[in-house]
Amino acid sequence: MTAQRETEQALQETRDFLEMALIQSPSGILIASAPDVTIQMANPAAFHIRGGDPQSLTNIDVTQLTERWQTYQPNGEPYPSHELPLSRAILGGERVQDEIAIIRDEAGNDHWVSVNAAPIRNPQGEIFAGIVIFHDITERKQAEDELRRQSAALASAANAIIITNIDGIIEWANPAYTRLTGYEMEEMIGQHTRILKSGRQTPAFYQQLWDTVLAGEMWQGELVNRRKDGTLYSEEQTITPLRDENGVITHFIAIKQDITERKQHQREQEAIVAVSTALRAAATRAEMLPLILVQLDALLTADGTALVMVSPVDGSTTVEAAHGAFAPALGSHRPAGEGMPHRVIVSGQPFITADIHQERDVLRPELFRQVRAVACVPLLAQAQVIGAIWIGRQQAFTATEIRLLTAVADITANAIQRATLYEQTRKQAEQITQIMHSVPDGVLLLDADHRIVLANPPAREYLILLAGVRPGDTLSHLAGRPLNDLLTSPPTGRWHDLVRTDRTFEMIASPLPDVPTGWVLVLRDVSEQRLVQRQLYEQERLAAIGRLAAGIAHDFNNLLAIIILYTELVAHSDQLDERNRERLTTIREQANRAAHMVKQILDFSRRSTLERQPLDLVQLVNEQIELLERTLPVYIELAFVCELDELLVLADATRLQQVIMNLAVNARDVLPQGGRLTLELSRLTLRSRQEAPVVDMSPGRWACLRVTDTGEGIPAEHLDRIFEPFFTTKTHGKGTGLGLAQVYGIVVQHGGHITITSHLNEGSTFTIFLPELMLATDLPLTESDDVKRPLGNGELVLVVEDNETLRASLVEYLHLWHYRVLEAVNGEDALTQLAGQATEIDLILCDVVMPQLGGVELFRALNRQEKPMPVILMSGHSLDEEQVAGLQNEGLSGWLPKPLDMDRLAQMMAAVIAR
Repeated sequence: MTAQRETEQALQETRDFLEMALIQSPSGILIASAPDVTIQMANPAAFHIRGGDPQSLTNIDVTQLTERWQTYQPNGEPYPSHELPLSRAILGGERVQDEIAIIRDEAGNDHWVSVNAAPIRNPQGEIFAGIVIFHDITERKQAEDELRRQSAALASAANAIIITNIDGIIEWANPAYTRLTGYEMEEMIGQHTRILKSGRQTPAFYQQLWDTVLAGEMWQGELVNRRKDGTLYSEEQTITPLRDENGVITHFIAIKQDITERKQHQREQEAIVAVSTALRAAATRAEMLPLILVQLDALLTADGTALVMVSPVDGSTTVEAAHGAFAPALGSHRPAGEGMPHRVIVSGQPFITADIHQERDVLRPELFRQVRAVACVPLLAQAQVIGAIWIGRQQAFTATEIRLLTAVADITANAIQRATLYEQTRKQAEQITQIMHSVPDGVLLLDADHRIVLANPPAREYLILLAGVRPGDTLSHLAGRPLNDLLTSPPTGRWHDLVRTDRTFEMIASPLPDVPTGWVLVLRDVSEQRLVQRQLYEQERLAAIGRLAAGIAHDFNNLLAIIILYTELVAHSDQLDERNRERLTTIREQANRAAHMVKQILDFSRRSTLERQPLDLVQLVNEQIELLERTLPVYIELAFVCELDELLVLADATRLQQVIMNLAVNARDVLPQGGRLTLELSRLTLRSRQEAPVVDMSPGRWACLRVTDTGEGIPAEHLDRIFEPFFTTKTHGKGTGLGLAQVYGIVVQHGGHITITSHLNEGSTFTIFLPELMLATDLPLTESDDVKRPLGNGELVLVVEDNETLRASLVEYLHLWHYRVLEAVNGEDALTQLAGQATEIDLILCDVVMPQLGGVELFRALNRQEKPMPVILMSGHSLDEEQVAGLQNEGLSGWLPKPLDMDRLAQMMAAVIAR
């Protein structure tokens, strides 16, 4: 019993829900039982149209329903009871959808309704009831009637009218529209309005049109469209947006008026005016001719236009402008007497034909495939034919069009004649101006009152610097000197010297022969030339000093070598007292100081030569840090970051010190308010196929030095030029732009690379990569220490030296180091001794500069005789790095500068013999 009650309760709840839905529905609903079509239920909405009490319909059949409710078909006939939609649904099982009917209310007013009816079946498929749903469409019907009336009015309008949806698809058009466009109604409906596009309007034009109407605004304007047959027409159009009851744009209505004839007349007038205006504005034939053809194309609806000019020299003709079908003829050249233009040029009369294909003397018939009617009129200037205008199209030309074409030709001819004369004059003026502008010197023209009439670009620059004047001003002085003094010849030569601050100019003045008291002045900036002359003189002077230094260096170094060698030999004596030992020490120190001075003189003479030696970067940077701490301002914090004990490179210590100092000074200049300067040393091992930090950086071990400041940084656009000579980001007078260029050059000379990274307000980092030195293949330097000098073991050494005293002291030293020694006075003597020597020589110690045969020549002679043996060269002249590298590639064991460093000599001899 409990389950049955729950079921009944659920059914009751469902029934109540359905009744509530029927009551709340905005549509009228009737439910009737089968088979007698008796009304069982009616909702309040059903009486919204008819009026009355819903209870009055309950339990009545369909016959009674038709008596109480007057229901009519759209044609005005009453509905029989069996043909009502509800009756058909119950009795015939028919489903009725959107059937239109008329219900007359108690006041006698007709209401249009849309009716839907359907049978209701039980699970066995039997019809046991039916339902009808209807809603009032009276307002919609009235709107449709109104729309039909409006459509009828629009259809009879003289102007073309179309209605499109919001996407521009044509939904309706009146007969005037079909007459205007040539399209039938069935061809247009469903098409987009773009089928009429002529291509004469730009995409931007259409974009502005759509932006306007989609914004809900009315658009008015003129445009050119294309009919179905391809002809163009002009129309005046108004487009108005149509909105629904919610204000949403759903359609557009466009009203069009054909203004082709009016526009044609207007274009003819405008074309004449435009041609005249264009020809007056255009200065050259190149500017005129295309304008003329454009106007003719529009004026006469031409398919092809061309303008032929006659050469005044030989009468030949050239097509200088061409459009459309005649475009392939552009540039064509014909001798005098050839081609169809010849008859017009000779006769001076127009040539007109309705069918060019009937003419026999057409030289290029392919040009006329797209045209049939052709007109050619002469260009007459001062009764002389200077050319002709060709026009071609399909339609024949009217007399009015020919008169118009002739008028345009007359205007054109006179304008071309003027333009030709103007071009000739302008060309001559341009040539003169071009010549003046191409002259590197400043050239200016003065009139009788010394007013500057003309000045080329260099002259304008110089005038501002020397006199503070510009073209149009009166020139009274140059560089503080009166102009009248400069218009006369100088005391010597033909040029006056003018000096302004750090620049020097030469000036010459010449009177104009055709302009009384007019002058031409030429100004020449010779600052760089004078500077080069001074630099050349300075270089020649320094070169002379270098040659003098080089001339005495060898002998002076030999003398110093003898003094130092004998001083050291005497110093080893046990018989010296302390006082004499101190005196020898002083002699040796002064001799070494003199040797250093000679080296400085040689460095001065060659200046760019590098003295590359094994060098510990860690020690070098530490020493530079100590120096920078004493020289940089106290408000700059200095830091050195290095976790290495040693980092060797083959380098010139002085030059690397210069690199660090230049970068430090550069950092100091960008830290005027203080900041941090950090030097960091590290090692980089670059393996094969590993991406290198610098392009062309080879694999291997590299010493890496980073110099970082916390300054203002360098703009990105300057980074690519930062190492260019004379480029600087500093203000005028604060830098020459050579510091970083010098750093770059030194690094590259050492076989290294340098990069820069910088960000504004974050500082800059310079990174230097130098090849790391491998001790296994290089000979390191050590400090002087007699205890560490390696000794020989009876090896045989040949000493080749032309200075007898130096040779004797060197032989004595080698004996003390336990070597056996042979002596030769020069290379020839050495070769002779070697030829007769039975014992194998272990090492040759040879001077470079000697009479008859020097050391380098001896070394190469031994290589040619296939008697290679270890050779160490000694020289009072410093050998440059390239020369040493070349000799080492040939097998040279080593070289030492004079005066000799005996510790270094002992180590080098031991290392060479040990190989």
